[in-house]
Amino acid sequence: AMHVWDGLGQGQIDFDAHAIQQPQLGHIIENPALIEALWRRIDELDSIDLCLPDRISTWHQDDAGVKVETENGRVLVAQSLVASEGKHSPLRQEADIASWQWPYHHTAIVTTVRHELAHQRCAQQVFLPTGPLAFLPLRNAASPEHHSSIVWSVKSEQVAELLALSSEDFARALAQAFEQRLGRVEQVSERTSFPLSAQQAKTYFNQRVVILGDSAHSIHPLAGLGANLGFLDAATLAETWQRARQQGMDLGQSFVLRRFQRQRQGHNLAVGGAMEGLKRLFDSQSALPVLLRNSGLRMLNASALAKRPLILGALGQIGPELPELCR
Repeated sequence: AMHVWDGLGQGQIDFDAHAIQQPQLGHIIENPALIEALWRRIDELDSIDLCLPDRISTWHQDDAGVKVETENGRVLVAQSLVASEGKHSPLRQEADIASWQWPYHHTAIVTTVRHELAHQRCAQQVFLPTGPLAFLPLRNAASPEHHSSIVWSVKSEQVAELLALSSEDFARALAQAFEQRLGRVEQVSERTSFPLSAQQAKTYFNQRVVILGDSAHSIHPLAGLGANLGFLDAATLAETWQRARQQGMDLGQSFVLRRFQRQRQGHNLAVGGAMEGLKRLFDSQSALPVLLRNSGLRMLNASALAKRPLILGALGQIGPELPELCR
């Protein structure tokens, strides 16, 4: 389930998997578990060659392909080069792929906490005047429903003060900001933070260089969709290349990469736009916007019919067709 509310009013909305006859709305998986699973799978595949530790020294592309030279002296030749290095992708910049960028002047604090009350497998988020605060349910062998991952978005000038607090003081501040919905915060792991900004690439390829994931787009984390969009990019590119290979086509041809861009850019822009709209809607603390958004939340929450397409869209059951790897 999911429960979202406005910290400045009485508006709230609930989503429940049982309303659409599904066992769950999604999964919260910690990054180390994902990385470990990926390394394990890579070890099983003879078709993947790893160049580690190594970095690209120089690269060049022309009509025939891409040539890469690494700092360890290895020379690689391919039909295409994928940049999936994150928001500040060096390859994207070197390939002269332009993007729209804008800062949020907010910073996200991320940590894992143990709390007094059970989360009952419900993701919860409150929109505070300083930014959204989310408790995302995790499972732990010792206490299956008493651990959550938190993402706390605050104004950048507040971050240093919050990070400087002792674990006990931070736990109290966190529980208070969350209105004690899960009781006391009893334990806090190491805290990390990262500045929030948005970015959308104007194109997803230049000649034979193609970008995906955060290299192509980064959005506000208020709905936790950034990683999902990256998975969809990777799966779509894999399917696009598989089809091109079956047809005997050059994987780096603009026709092939344009097909990938056409399938993903529109969806990524739509999701990014929706997150931008939500962020701006809940940023305002003026009386009229607060009244309107709280009234809207209450009306939407009262209509199971109106909520159903939102849930199905989040699950990928309506909207753009998902690549097979993501179904």
